Amino acid sequence: MSAVPNATNTAPYLATVRQFADQVLTHGRDVHGKPTPLFVDGLNVDTREPVKWKWADGKEWVLCNLANQQGLFRTLDGLSRLTGDARYKGAALEATRYAFEHLRYGTQNHGGLLSWGGHLAYNATDDVLAGNPGGTGRIHELKCFFPHYVLMWEANPKATQELIENIWNGHVLDWSTLDFNRHGNPIKRGRLWENEYRGGEVFFWGKGLTFHNAGSDFCYAAGLLTKLTGTPEPLVWAKRLSQRYVETRDPKTGLEGYQFSQCASAWCDDVGTIRGDRAQYQYGDDFKGHRVVEGTLFPCYGNTPQIEPQVGRLLLGESLGDQGREFTRQAVETLTAWGKSAYRAKDNVFVPC
Repeated sequence: MSAVPNATNTAPYLATVRQFADQVLTHGRDVHGKPTPLFVDGLNVDTREPVKWKWADGKEWVLCNLANQQGLFRTLDGLSRLTGDARYKGAALEATRYAFEHLRYGTQNHGGLLSWGGHLAYNATDDVLAGNPGGTGRIHELKCFFPHYVLMWEANPKATQELIENIWNGHVLDWSTLDFNRHGNPIKRGRLWENEYRGGEVFFWGKGLTFHNAGSDFCYAAGLLTKLTGTPEPLVWAKRLSQRYVETRDPKTGLEGYQFSQCASAWCDDVGTIRGDRAQYQYGDDFKGHRVVEGTLFPCYGNTPQIEPQVGRLLLGESLGDQGREFTRQAVETLTAWGKSAYRAKDNVFVPC
């Protein structure tokens, strides 16, 4: 059994983290085009040059995607607390404040959102907000990023609250069932937490794809908003959304679904001519007598999209204390069910179910 860590045997690890952070502060700032306090998304470890996205038309982009950098900001924040050196946290705060001031799109009344996540970032090369070339405009998508909202709150509490509220406002399609789209847009403010909820059967036909790796970010955001403001309503909705995935569990195995609805407009083939529930279309004939819908596949899109939502639940449980026990329990139950039903020890793999 290893000894309890002390200042002596942890010193090399702290020094390594500090060396990393110093490299980030020295070489990782946005000095491309118009310099900003933002960080680039990556560095070449040999040359210290920024990572570049290269497109078929010859364009090269240096990207700053704040969603990708939340782990970095947690590191910088923690390093300042451990060392007393305010430079690290200060750099993260500066980048966050700049993002709130310059990287939002939409308006307060029409759901202002940040240019970050799976489809949108800041192109530091050209000093513009950028999505996929040839795409359908600005799309807001978070999938298991779990932003450092506590730091964001310190940077700008009003903007943080607006952002979390606008995330829910721009993604939830039907508050009564919590049908949502993992792609969101700024839209006119609705009733938000004052909406009525009725729940109902899962695997209903909805308009969105209620992926758990997107829903987990919505749960995390709303739960943290209650922690930061003391207002109970966001946490109520976070618990309702997390419970929707619990309701997909198979009664025999406890395995939890990746989504709790079906989407009639989802593409079932590569060319988009056939639409509906993709699992029904692709596997329905192979499993006669079974309920085959996309939400019942395990794992779905690889292991990570189903594992990371449990990380979000555990983070919420840790952050909220007694108020978050429900999230911790749900994560433990889900992971335990996977271990019992789908893990094959002889070759250390999870079996598709």
